[in-house]
Amino acid sequence: MRLGVFGGSFDPPHIGHLIFSEESLNKFNLQKIIWVVNHTPCHKQKPLASFNDRLEFCRILTRNFMFIQVSQIEENLDKPNFTCETLNSLRKEFSGKNDFFLMIGLDQAKSIDSWKNAEMLKRQVDFIVMMRDDGSKDLNLPEKRTHLIKRRIDVSSTEIRKYFKAGLSAASFVGNELSTYIVKRGIYI
Repeated sequence: MRLGVFGGSFDPPHIGHLIFSEESLNKFNLQKIIWVVNHTPCHKQKPLASFNDRLEFCRILTRNFMFIQVSQIEENLDKPNFTCETLNSLRKEFSGKNDFFLMIGLDQAKSIDSWKNAEMLKRQVDFIVMMRDDGSKDLNLPEKRTHLIKRRIDVSSTEIRKYFKAGLSAASFVGNELSTYIVKRGIYI
């Protein structure tokens, strides 16, 4: 099976994450995309919403996207957790002949050499990189294992949190159901 692995803090998840997922599914013939909610992101600040809230955010947003499976695999892994460890755990969960495609953004792709066991990752998985510009020449990834999606999606979780904090609607970014959940629970306010 061809599996996309899309890890993130998802603080909150949004339409850009869905677009990246669906485009990866279609363009690279993936059978499933696993959204891995990072428990404690290594290369980012601590998320504002709790792990359980972010897990629920992802479940709400992806409810009607049958090709997406939300994973809480990082909940029980040692902290801090690294991508290579998450992938090893996913290999055990999805035993059998699977090809893993690690879905990352341009910033992550450019900094991959700072990741734990980066060279091992480069040998073991394919990469799908969401490009915002033509920065592909700056990537230190194996050319034959790197697949690019060139699409500019001008939405970010940071921007969405600002909308919620200001009391503004963000439903067009996260959908009505997730927007209502966030507002009712007072998250980001």
